[in-house]
This record gives sequence, structure tokens and C-alpha cells, in this order.
Amino acid sequence: MTKDQISIPINDKAELIITPQAVDKPILYEIDKEEAYRNAESPYQLIEGFTYDWEIINEEYHLEVDKNIVFNTSNYINRGVIKPNIFVGTLSIPVFKNSTFIKTIEIEVRSLKASYRKDYRQMLTDISEYCTDLLMQTTSPASQQYTVDHDNRSETLYQKFSFVKSIIDSDEFEEAIYQITELPNSKWEVFEEEQDIRRVGRITNKIAKRFVKVSNRIPINDELLKRNFGSLNSLPKSVSLKKTRDTVDTIENQFIKFVLETFLFFCEDLKPKLAKKKNRFNKEINQVIYKLEDYLQHNIFRDISQLKMMPLNNPLLQRKGGYKEVYKSWLMFDLAAKLFWKGGDDVYRAGKRDVATLYEYWVFFALLEIIKQIFEIKKTDISSLISDTKDGLGLQLKQGVHTALEGKYISDQRELNIKFSFNRTFSRKNKISEEGSWTKQMRPDYTITLWPSQFSEKQAIVNDLITHIHFDAKYKIANITQLLGSDSEDDFDESSTYKRVDLLKMHAYKDAIRRSSGAYVIYPGKKESDKIRSFHEILPGLGAFPLRPTRDKQGLSEIKLFIKDVIKHYLDRTSQRGSIEFHKNRILKGGNKKDVLIKYIPELQPNNKLLIPSETNVIIGYYKNDNHLAWILETWAYNIRADAERNGGMQLSPQLISAKYILLHNSSKSNNQVLLFVTSNGPKVQLKSQLDGYPSSDGKDHQYFVFDVEKVINTKFQRYHFDIKELAGFTKENLDGCPYVTTLEKLFSVSDS
Repeated sequence: MTKDQISIPINDKAELIITPQAVDKPILYEIDKEEAYRNAESPYQLIEGFTYDWEIINEEYHLEVDKNIVFNTSNYINRGVIKPNIFVGTLSIPVFKNSTFIKTIEIEVRSLKASYRKDYRQMLTDISEYCTDLLMQTTSPASQQYTVDHDNRSETLYQKFSFVKSIIDSDEFEEAIYQITELPNSKWEVFEEEQDIRRVGRITNKIAKRFVKVSNRIPINDELLKRNFGSLNSLPKSVSLKKTRDTVDTIENQFIKFVLETFLFFCEDLKPKLAKKKNRFNKEINQVIYKLEDYLQHNIFRDISQLKMMPLNNPLLQRKGGYKEVYKSWLMFDLAAKLFWKGGDDVYRAGKRDVATLYEYWVFFALLEIIKQIFEIKKTDISSLISDTKDGLGLQLKQGVHTALEGKYISDQRELNIKFSFNRTFSRKNKISEEGSWTKQMRPDYTITLWPSQFSEKQAIVNDLITHIHFDAKYKIANITQLLGSDSEDDFDESSTYKRVDLLKMHAYKDAIRRSSGAYVIYPGKKESDKIRSFHEILPGLGAFPLRPTRDKQGLSEIKLFIKDVIKHYLDRTSQRGSIEFHKNRILKGGNKKDVLIKYIPELQPNNKLLIPSETNVIIGYYKNDNHLAWILETWAYNIRADAERNGGMQLSPQLISAKYILLHNSSKSNNQVLLFVTSNGPKVQLKSQLDGYPSSDGKDHQYFVFDVEKVINTKFQRYHFDIKELAGFTKENLDGCPYVTTLEKLFSVSDS
């Protein structure tokens, strides 16, 4: 029931009053004790993320301040505020009278999501199943035969109990027990029963023989009977007859009873060991014990004897509805009772029911399920998630600790390597050739890394052939609008309700972490997704995917389809993303520009195409004399000797063919430079005899590369003089007539105006 204020009795002299500071929405509840007990919660409940005022109506009493959630005011020790922030679970607050401890008050902090109770149980159940599958894949005999040691720390015991509780509390287990009790397996059983002689029907030879052997007889006085039974003078009062009946005392039902009793003994064994823990833990154990005892009170189990032989290979247990679910649960229980989770403290510590953190772990296993279906993951990597520890079987998954699984994707088009990482840290690195972030350290929840298998990971980084795709789990996001906004002007209002910070974080991952092609949020909201593409292809991009912690994992198929599309995109060697990465790598590999070039260079070429100085080639060409220059400017053609063996001759090269400018010079007239623009798409090959009016005294009909040109009329462009002798690699041979090819950027680096 929603409350404007709740009153929690401390004793007959004091009570605690809690009032919400926000009054525009229901954020304070008091539920009935039966519901509270059923969910192992306190009846007094707050909502995460809000602030509450508290006051004890007795100035001698006060709450213990923890500097994280519970605070008091500076002037009054019996007043203060409670700020749960992201804490979810049972908040245990000690109460003192002056300096004497009085009692502990429990307040439940509920998640904003109405489904958090069900989500929490479902995620624990799923993680138990995932871990069980991992354990059953492990080939180490030590792992399969480990003996559970309950004499360890209580936090570990509670983790193990929580895994076991998630199995017993699951809807699947409850439905399985109901199915067994309603339609149990049975068999026909032969038994003997004493039957009154007067009620025996047809007398067979076997029954007649028993008439002779049985004691406790009565004499025959009737003459008719004497004639029928011959020499017999007496008959037995009763005779033992064999009959058949339907019975449920089968080995399969004996196993079901054994499972329930094993679960019960486990909980009863843990109860005294957790007795010193908070009241909530005792409630949870009592609830599970009550449920198991209730199952065992069913009439069917009263008629079932104890199991004498373990039917591990029984086909009915492995196939029949109800029985196969309990059989699976028993296998899960046997392993879950040994499981210690290194990240479990983030979920269970001090009564905390951290649904958001649990969702982050749950999404890891959900994504791992997809990864295992699409890629060939190394078995050694999978098995390394579970290892022997002093506490039992350790699940090696913890926030802040990098977990990486490696594998391959094999196809006819391309073979790829994959690395699937949990909490991978990308540190700040200054070198472009190194992996990492170029701003601040980043740590996405999950990262999928792809690169061609012909390269090592380091080689792929150096050559920009590697791609990262990041995912972050956000349990608190309810819908797309809350994450991405509605594209209205109100989105820029600071008072808007949705948290743009999560979207900006995805931008940070994609833009700050080198070689990242995408960053996506995974949230447990409605079935709607959005993918924002930077260009026309699936990568690079941003977006969000819904993934609900339900039994069928709603939304998982869409994420799987997206990852398949990413693979399909990466198999395309002609993708825009691949071309961009190639050219970016080529440019950046050139190193840093040492000098700033502040010169006038046109934005466009004379043909109105974009002019990029670093990619525009220039031929430093030689003219012999004034007649040669006059012929060039009259015919608008420039020729280069096509025979490389001749002095001043050249071979065709991509740089020569693609040249767009020609700078004419003469060694004897160094100040007379002429800049021409090439109008043809590459040179023509012509004989000297085809060059009309070409001034040459050589009688041989040599071949030439001939460019069609025009004079550059841009006066700002013409005003520069270039000290070509300062060009790197420019030799005296080039100065005396051999053409030389450079870029417009390099040419302008030796210019003056």
C-alpha cells in the first residue's frame, strides 16, 4: 500500500518516522507481513534513487550513520536523510539509545522496475543453469568429484544457498513436482493376500494344494462337502492368494523423493551455519524448507520407499515430463551447491539485492550463448570460467577483472578471429599503432573483437584490420526514448527525464577507443530496438537492444541476428568501413606533419574537382630552351621521353599517370617557372614525327609520353616560386632534365611568395 509516511516502532518509547521528499509520485510503501515473508523482505519499503527524511520521536535515540545511505543532520542526532541511490535490497540500520545498541531495523529498498523480484529470481536461475552447463563440460575429474565443505565463510554459503534456492523456487521445478504428483509413474505389482475360505471363487490346482498344507483349519461336517473334497476332513479358515495392484513405489518415484529430501537436508544443514546472519537469510531458508516439506507431505510420497540404487541412466528420468526437469534440477543442485562465485559479493553482500549488477552478469552468459552458436570458441577458454578454488568450484567472473574468450569464424569468403571480453580495459595510449583509448581509460561491459585470422592480434592492430564492438548492460533503462530521447527540442532541456548520459557513454566508447566500430546498450525494456548508422552500412554505428530476463530471453534472437549481420559485413572486403580504415591507416602511418603549411592552395582544381594537396601529384618538368617552351604553350602539350634508358627518360608509374599539375623549369633560367594543369586523363604515347612542329635536331623518331595541358590562370596560385632543389630526393640529374614527381603538399613546402 502506498504511503505518504511510514512509522516503524522501535519500542514503547520510540518510533521511526520516514517521509519522502518527493511527493509527486508513489515512492513509499508498506506491504502486508504475509507478502513480505513470502518474498523475504521487510514490510517497510522505499524506492531506489529517491531521498527520504527520517526522524525518531525521542531525542535519546538515533540511527547509525554509514556515510553512504543513512545520514543525520548537523544539529539533530535523531533526524536525517536516507539516500538509497542505486542500492536495492534489505537495508539493515542499527538503532542506538545514546551510545547503547537497541535493535536493528530492516527497510527494503525496491527497484524502480516493477518486475525486479521476478527478474532477480529468473537471472539467478539462468546463471545457475549456465554454470551447470559449464561444469558439465569440464573434463577435470577433480571438478566433478569435489566434496562440498560447508565450514567456510558465511558469505560463500549464502551464495551457494542462493543458487540452490533459485533452482527450487523456479517455476519449472514447481510445475515438474505438480506434474509428477498429478500423474505419477506406476507399475503393476504382484502380492499375496489372505482370503477367507468362504470367499474363494474358482479353485485351481494351486489353491487346492494349499488347502492341504495350511494350518489353522476347521472340520468338515457337511456330507456334501466331504464328497467334494474326498479324503479331507478339514479346510483352512483362509488361504494366501496372489494378486496384482497398481503401485507408485517405483525406482523413478523413489529418486524424486530422494531429491526432495536431499534438498531439504542441505537447507537444514545450512540453517544453523547462517543463524548469525541477518533475519532475511533465515526467512529465505525457512521458506525453502517449508516448500520442500510441503512437497514431501503429499500422499504419493508416503507410499514410496527409500532409494536403494541411483538410477542415473534411467530413460524415464531423462525423457518423461516432470521427471526429466527434476533430474536436471538435481544435477544442477549437486554442482550449484559446490559453486563459489567471485563476483557474488557484488550481488549478495550485506543483504544487498543488486539487480543491476546481476543483470550485467546475466547478459554476459546470454551473449556467450550467442557467441558459442556463431563462432568456434576454444574449449579451454570456456572451461577456464570454472576452476577449483579453496571455497569449492569457482566461477571466474567478476566486475573489473578482464575475462576473454577466443575463437574463430570460418567461411569460404574469409576466416576471422574473435575475442569476446568482459570488462576489458582500454587504457590511454598516445601511440596510434597501439591498442587503447586516446582520451581517458574506458571499460565497456562486453567487447567483441574481430580481425582476419591471417594476422596476429598485434599485426591486425598495426594495420588497422581489427574492429571492436562494445555493449553495455543498463538494467534501469525501460525504453528507447529514455535512452535516445524523442528528437524533440525538449531533449536539450536539463530537466528532461531520460538519461542522455548513457547515450553519450556509447559515443565515448565508439569515438575514444581506437578501432571501435560500434557501441550498443542492452536493456530489459519493451521489445523495441534502434540502430543508428554513421554511414550507409551496419558499421560504424550506435544503438540499443532489448533483452529481458525471461525464461525465453526475449530479444536474444535480434542481438544474434545483428551479430550475424556484422559478420556478413566484415566478410565484405569492399565495404565502405574497410576502405575508410585502410586509407586512414595509410595516412596516419605517414607520421606527424612537422611543419604547418599556411599557403594559398585552391579548394578546387580547374575542372572543379576537389583538390587534396597530399593526394595531388605534380611533375617537375624540364624545358630545354625558349623554343621548347614556346612550342609547349602553343600546342598545349608536354612531352616526356618514353624510353627509360635515354637520358631524361621515364617509365609509366601510377604517380606519373595520375599527375594533375606540371611545373616547368629551366636550370639556366631558374626564376622562370610555369605552372600548368593537366587536362587529359594520363599521357598519350606518340612518336616524335607525330608531334607537329616539335623543335628537335635529333633525327630519330623517338617515343614520348604526351600530356594535354593548359596554363593555370589563378593569379594567387601563380605568385609562388618553388625552390625545387630543396625537395627530398631531387638530384642534379632532375635539375638537368630528368622529370621528377612529387605532391602538391611537398611542392608548397619549398615555396615562397
